[in-house]
Amino acid sequence: MKFYPIKSDARYSIDLEWCGYERPKYVLRFCDEWVDCFQFKSAAIVRAVGDKARRNDALTIEEVKA
Repeated sequence: MKFYPIKSDARYSIDLEWCGYERPKYVLRFCDEWVDCFQFKSAAIVRAVGDKARRNDALTIEEVKA
């Protein structure tokens, strides 16, 4: 049940996998390498879009701890 969240970039994929938790999670992969896992598919999609933007040198906002 592999899902490609970014139509223009098939290097990103999301699939429901067992990854050491009580229930399977949605695993985001870039070029078949693990990026992160999530409880919800929507969170994995948002992470994929953010990761693609970062790789394309888009302006990103990062938290700076005081």
